[in-house]
Amino acid sequence: MREGFASRPRRLAPDHGIRSGAYRFGAELTELSAKEYALSIDRSPARLCRQGVGALIGKLALGVPIKFFSPVTLVDWSERSVALTIGESVVTARAVIVTASTAVLASGKIRFRPNLPGAYPSAFEKLKLGSYDHVALAFNGNPLGLDANEVVFERVHTNKTAALLANVHGTRLSLLTLAGRSGVELSDKGENAVTDFALDWISGVFGSIARKAVLRVHTTSWNKDPWTLGAFSSALPGAQEARKALSEPLNDVVWFAGEAVHQTAWGTVGGAWQDGERAADSVIARLDHKSPRTAGG
Repeated sequence: MREGFASRPRRLAPDHGIRSGAYRFGAELTELSAKEYALSIDRSPARLCRQGVGALIGKLALGVPIKFFSPVTLVDWSERSVALTIGESVVTARAVIVTASTAVLASGKIRFRPNLPGAYPSAFEKLKLGSYDHVALAFNGNPLGLDANEVVFERVHTNKTAALLANVHGTRLSLLTLAGRSGVELSDKGENAVTDFALDWISGVFGSIARKAVLRVHTTSWNKDPWTLGAFSSALPGAQEARKALSEPLNDVVWFAGEAVHQTAWGTVGGAWQDGERAADSVIARLDHKSPRTAGG
Protein backbone atom coordinates (compact mmCIF):
# COMPACT_ATOMS: atom_id res chain seq x y z
CA MET A 1 0.00 0.00 0.00
CA ARG A 2 1.18 3.53 -0.70
CA GLU A 3 0.29 6.92 0.67
CA GLY A 4 -2.15 8.80 -1.51
CA PHE A 5 -1.56 12.27 -2.87
CA ALA A 6 -4.84 12.63 -4.71
CA SER A 7 -7.09 15.66 -4.62
CA ARG A 8 -5.18 18.16 -2.47
CA PRO A 9 -1.44 17.44 -2.34
CA ARG A 10 -0.77 20.29 0.08
CA ARG A 11 -2.74 18.47 2.77
CA LEU A 12 -1.90 14.87 1.92
CA ALA A 13 1.46 13.68 3.14
CA PRO A 14 2.84 11.19 5.62
CA ASP A 15 3.34 12.45 9.17
CA HIS A 16 5.86 10.00 10.55
CA GLY A 17 5.27 10.87 14.20
CA ILE A 18 1.55 10.21 13.92
CA ARG A 19 1.99 7.12 11.76
CA SER A 20 4.56 5.55 14.08
CA GLY A 21 2.61 6.34 17.23
CA ALA A 22 -1.16 6.51 17.29
CA TYR A 23 -1.77 4.89 13.90
CA ARG A 24 0.58 2.01 14.51
CA PHE A 25 0.14 1.37 18.21
CA GLY A 26 -3.00 3.24 19.28
CA ALA A 27 -0.95 5.35 21.69
CA GLU A 28 1.19 8.46 21.48
CA LEU A 29 4.94 7.90 21.27
CA THR A 30 5.39 9.66 24.62
CA GLU A 31 3.18 6.98 26.21
CA LEU A 32 4.98 4.03 24.66
CA SER A 33 7.91 1.98 25.95
CA ALA A 34 10.98 2.47 23.72
CA LYS A 35 11.86 -1.20 24.19
CA GLU A 36 8.32 -2.11 23.19
CA TYR A 37 8.71 -0.08 20.00
CA ALA A 38 12.05 -1.74 19.20
CA LEU A 39 10.76 -5.29 19.76
CA SER A 40 7.47 -4.92 17.89
CA ILE A 41 7.20 -6.70 14.55
CA ASP A 42 6.47 -4.78 11.37
CA ARG A 43 2.71 -4.35 10.97
CA SER A 44 2.87 -3.58 7.23
CA PRO A 45 2.38 -7.20 6.00
CA ALA A 46 -1.07 -7.29 7.65
CA ARG A 47 -3.84 -8.57 5.41
CA LEU A 48 -7.56 -7.91 5.41
CA CYS A 49 -10.31 -10.50 5.33
CA ARG A 50 -12.91 -9.41 2.79
CA GLN A 51 -15.78 -10.89 4.83
CA GLY A 52 -14.46 -9.35 8.05
CA VAL A 53 -12.29 -10.72 10.84
CA GLY A 54 -15.38 -12.01 12.65
CA ALA A 55 -16.14 -14.32 9.74
CA LEU A 56 -12.51 -15.51 9.75
CA ILE A 57 -12.51 -16.33 13.46
CA GLY A 58 -15.92 -17.98 13.11
CA LYS A 59 -14.57 -20.31 10.43
CA LEU A 60 -11.53 -21.17 12.53
CA ALA A 61 -13.80 -22.00 15.49
CA LEU A 62 -16.08 -24.40 13.64
CA GLY A 63 -16.76 -27.47 15.77
CA VAL A 64 -15.64 -25.82 19.02
CA PRO A 65 -18.37 -25.73 21.70
CA ILE A 66 -18.89 -22.04 22.45
CA LYS A 67 -21.42 -20.49 24.80
CA PHE A 68 -22.30 -16.85 24.16
CA PHE A 69 -23.65 -14.22 26.55
CA SER A 70 -22.18 -16.02 29.55
CA PRO A 71 -19.71 -13.62 31.19
CA VAL A 72 -17.51 -15.04 33.93
CA THR A 73 -17.58 -12.88 37.07
CA LEU A 74 -15.39 -14.94 39.42
CA VAL A 75 -12.40 -17.22 38.90
CA ASP A 76 -11.76 -19.32 42.02
CA TRP A 77 -8.28 -20.85 41.79
CA SER A 78 -7.94 -21.72 45.48
CA GLU A 79 -7.93 -25.47 44.83
CA ARG A 80 -6.06 -27.77 42.43
CA SER A 81 -8.86 -27.15 39.94
CA VAL A 82 -10.60 -23.91 39.01
CA ALA A 83 -14.23 -22.87 39.50
CA LEU A 84 -15.83 -20.24 37.28
CA THR A 85 -18.93 -18.33 38.36
CA ILE A 86 -21.19 -17.65 35.35
CA GLY A 87 -24.42 -15.98 36.40
CA GLU A 88 -26.06 -18.31 38.90
CA SER A 89 -24.00 -21.30 37.76
CA VAL A 90 -20.54 -22.57 38.64
CA VAL A 91 -18.42 -24.47 36.13
CA THR A 92 -15.35 -26.40 37.26
CA ALA A 93 -12.35 -27.28 35.15
CA ARG A 94 -8.82 -28.54 35.52
CA ALA A 95 -7.50 -25.27 34.02
CA VAL A 96 -8.71 -22.04 32.47
CA ILE A 97 -7.19 -19.65 29.91
CA VAL A 98 -8.25 -16.03 30.52
CA THR A 99 -8.24 -13.90 27.37
CA ALA A 100 -10.12 -10.82 28.58
CA SER A 101 -8.48 -7.48 27.81
CA THR A 102 -6.12 -5.90 30.31
CA ALA A 103 -8.61 -3.04 30.76
CA VAL A 104 -11.44 -5.42 31.66
CA LEU A 105 -9.15 -7.29 34.05
CA ALA A 106 -7.96 -4.03 35.63
CA SER A 107 -11.57 -2.87 36.04
CA GLY A 108 -12.38 -5.74 38.40
CA LYS A 109 -15.25 -7.03 36.26
CA ILE A 110 -13.70 -10.48 36.68
CA ARG A 111 -12.79 -11.19 40.30
CA PHE A 112 -10.24 -13.75 41.41
CA ARG A 113 -10.24 -15.83 44.59
CA PRO A 114 -7.76 -15.63 46.16
CA ASN A 115 -6.65 -12.22 44.93
CA LEU A 116 -4.03 -12.25 42.23
CA PRO A 117 -0.37 -11.80 43.22
CA GLY A 118 0.76 -8.20 42.80
CA ALA A 119 2.65 -8.76 39.54
CA TYR A 120 -0.58 -9.46 37.66
CA PRO A 121 -2.67 -6.39 38.63
CA SER A 122 0.48 -4.33 38.07
CA ALA A 123 0.79 -5.75 34.55
CA PHE A 124 -2.85 -4.99 33.80
CA GLU A 125 -2.27 -1.34 34.75
CA LYS A 126 1.00 -1.02 32.83
CA LEU A 127 -0.38 -2.60 29.64
CA LYS A 128 -3.03 0.02 29.06
CA LEU A 129 -5.32 -0.21 26.06
CA GLY A 130 -4.80 2.37 23.35
CA SER A 131 -7.55 4.03 21.35
CA TYR A 132 -8.10 2.82 17.77
CA ASP A 133 -11.49 3.30 16.14
CA HIS A 134 -12.78 3.16 12.58
CA VAL A 135 -15.40 5.14 10.72
CA ALA A 136 -16.72 3.11 7.79
CA LEU A 137 -17.78 5.28 4.86
CA ALA A 138 -19.73 3.90 1.92
CA PHE A 139 -19.34 6.15 -1.14
CA ASN A 140 -21.33 6.55 -4.30
CA GLY A 141 -18.61 5.59 -6.79
CA ASN A 142 -15.00 6.65 -6.23
CA PRO A 143 -15.12 10.41 -5.61
CA LEU A 144 -11.71 10.31 -3.87
CA GLY A 145 -9.96 9.13 -7.01
CA LEU A 146 -7.87 6.60 -5.09
CA ASP A 147 -6.81 3.03 -5.79
CA ALA A 148 -8.00 -0.07 -3.94
CA ASN A 149 -6.50 -0.29 -0.42
CA GLU A 150 -4.68 3.02 -0.85
CA VAL A 151 -3.59 4.66 2.41
CA VAL A 152 -3.77 8.41 2.98
CA PHE A 153 -2.22 10.42 5.81
CA GLU A 154 -3.06 14.07 6.26
CA ARG A 155 -0.29 16.59 6.87
CA VAL A 156 -1.17 18.50 10.04
CA HIS A 157 0.55 20.18 12.96
CA THR A 158 -1.73 18.85 15.70
CA ASN A 159 -2.85 15.39 16.79
CA LYS A 160 -6.42 16.01 15.59
CA THR A 161 -6.15 14.04 12.40
CA ALA A 162 -7.03 10.72 10.83
CA ALA A 163 -5.77 8.13 8.37
CA LEU A 164 -7.75 6.69 5.48
CA LEU A 165 -7.79 3.22 3.93
CA ALA A 166 -9.63 3.81 0.68
CA ASN A 167 -11.73 1.47 -1.46
CA VAL A 168 -11.19 -1.65 0.64
CA HIS A 169 -10.58 -4.59 -1.69
CA GLY A 170 -11.88 -2.58 -4.61
CA THR A 171 -15.26 -1.89 -2.99
CA ARG A 172 -16.90 1.47 -2.35
CA LEU A 173 -16.13 1.13 1.36
CA SER A 174 -13.38 3.27 2.92
CA LEU A 175 -12.19 3.20 6.54
CA LEU A 176 -11.15 6.32 8.41
CA THR A 177 -8.98 5.53 11.43
CA LEU A 178 -9.10 7.70 14.56
CA ALA A 179 -6.37 6.79 17.01
CA GLY A 180 -4.48 7.91 20.06
CA ARG A 181 -5.36 10.82 22.30
CA SER A 182 -7.50 12.61 19.72
CA GLY A 183 -9.44 9.38 19.18
CA VAL A 184 -10.21 9.20 22.90
CA GLU A 185 -11.40 12.81 22.94
CA LEU A 186 -13.73 12.22 20.00
CA SER A 187 -15.05 8.95 21.41
CA ASP A 188 -15.86 10.68 24.71
CA LYS A 189 -18.06 13.16 22.82
CA GLY A 190 -20.20 10.40 21.35
CA GLU A 191 -21.04 8.86 17.99
CA ASN A 192 -22.42 12.03 16.43
CA ALA A 193 -19.20 13.90 17.15
CA VAL A 194 -17.16 11.09 15.58
CA THR A 195 -19.37 11.06 12.48
CA ASP A 196 -19.21 14.84 12.12
CA PHE A 197 -15.42 14.80 12.39
CA ALA A 198 -15.16 12.08 9.75
CA LEU A 199 -17.38 13.94 7.29
CA ASP A 200 -15.56 17.23 7.94
CA TRP A 201 -12.24 15.44 7.38
CA ILE A 202 -13.41 14.04 4.04
CA SER A 203 -14.68 17.47 3.00
CA GLY A 204 -11.53 19.26 4.15
CA VAL A 205 -9.12 16.90 2.43
CA PHE A 206 -11.03 15.89 -0.70
CA GLY A 207 -13.63 18.62 -1.08
CA SER A 208 -17.37 19.00 -0.56
CA ILE A 209 -18.19 16.81 -3.58
CA ALA A 210 -16.60 13.83 -1.82
CA ARG A 211 -18.63 14.51 1.31
CA LYS A 212 -21.86 14.64 -0.66
CA ALA A 213 -21.02 11.23 -2.16
CA VAL A 214 -21.10 9.53 1.27
CA LEU A 215 -24.08 7.17 1.35
CA ARG A 216 -23.70 5.54 4.77
CA VAL A 217 -21.55 5.93 7.87
CA HIS A 218 -20.86 3.51 10.72
CA THR A 219 -18.52 4.08 13.67
CA THR A 220 -16.84 1.82 16.21
CA SER A 221 -16.32 2.77 19.85
CA TRP A 222 -13.99 0.26 21.46
CA ASN A 223 -13.27 2.53 24.43
CA LYS A 224 -16.92 2.27 25.48
CA ASP A 225 -17.43 -1.39 24.62
CA PRO A 226 -18.01 -3.13 28.00
CA TRP A 227 -16.25 -6.31 26.83
CA THR A 228 -13.02 -4.55 25.81
CA LEU A 229 -12.88 -1.01 27.29
CA GLY A 230 -10.32 -0.05 24.66
CA ALA A 231 -8.59 -1.21 21.50
CA PHE A 232 -5.34 -3.11 22.14
CA SER A 233 -2.51 -2.97 24.65
CA SER A 234 0.57 -0.77 24.63
CA ALA A 235 3.21 -0.85 27.34
CA LEU A 236 3.96 2.35 29.21
CA PRO A 237 7.61 3.53 29.29
CA GLY A 238 9.65 1.03 31.29
CA ALA A 239 6.82 -1.52 31.40
CA GLN A 240 7.55 -3.87 28.50
CA GLU A 241 8.46 -6.70 30.87
CA ALA A 242 4.85 -6.76 32.08
CA ARG A 243 3.96 -8.92 29.05
CA LYS A 244 6.36 -11.61 30.24
CA ALA A 245 4.87 -11.46 33.74
CA LEU A 246 1.42 -12.24 32.33
CA SER A 247 2.72 -15.32 30.54
CA GLU A 248 3.38 -17.09 33.86
CA PRO A 249 0.56 -19.45 35.00
CA LEU A 250 -1.10 -19.29 38.40
CA ASN A 251 -0.92 -22.49 40.44
CA ASP A 252 -0.89 -24.42 37.13
CA VAL A 253 -4.63 -23.80 36.77
CA VAL A 254 -4.95 -20.22 35.44
CA TRP A 255 -3.22 -18.96 32.31
CA PHE A 256 -3.49 -15.51 30.75
CA ALA A 257 -3.30 -15.22 26.98
CA GLY A 258 -4.01 -12.88 24.10
CA GLU A 259 -2.41 -10.00 22.23
CA ALA A 260 -1.37 -8.32 25.48
CA VAL A 261 0.85 -11.28 26.39
CA HIS A 262 2.63 -11.61 23.03
CA GLN A 263 6.14 -10.18 23.18
CA THR A 264 6.39 -8.83 19.63
CA ALA A 265 2.99 -9.12 17.88
CA TRP A 266 0.87 -7.48 20.57
CA GLY A 267 -1.97 -5.43 19.17
CA THR A 268 -2.62 -7.86 16.31
CA VAL A 269 -5.06 -10.69 15.65
CA GLY A 270 -2.10 -12.87 14.70
CA GLY A 271 -0.39 -12.15 18.00
CA ALA A 272 -3.55 -12.99 19.94
CA TRP A 273 -3.92 -16.25 18.02
CA GLN A 274 -0.29 -17.27 18.48
CA ASP A 275 -0.31 -16.51 22.18
CA GLY A 276 -3.54 -18.44 22.59
CA GLU A 277 -1.81 -21.44 21.01
CA ARG A 278 1.15 -20.96 23.37
CA ALA A 279 -1.13 -21.01 26.40
CA ALA A 280 -3.15 -23.97 25.11
CA ASP A 281 0.01 -25.99 24.45
CA SER A 282 1.26 -25.19 27.95
CA VAL A 283 -2.03 -26.25 29.54
CA ILE A 284 -2.08 -29.52 27.60
CA ALA A 285 1.53 -30.27 28.54
CA ARG A 286 0.89 -29.59 32.24
CA LEU A 287 -2.31 -31.63 32.33
CA ASP A 288 -0.71 -34.54 30.52
CA HIS A 289 2.15 -34.44 32.99
CA LYS A 290 -0.26 -34.50 35.95
CA SER A 291 -2.56 -37.19 34.56
CA PRO A 292 -2.19 -40.57 36.25
CA ARG A 293 -0.73 -43.21 33.97
CA THR A 294 -3.09 -45.98 32.92
CA ALA A 295 -2.16 -49.62 33.36
CA GLY A 296 0.47 -50.57 30.84
CA GLY A 297 0.87 -46.89 29.84
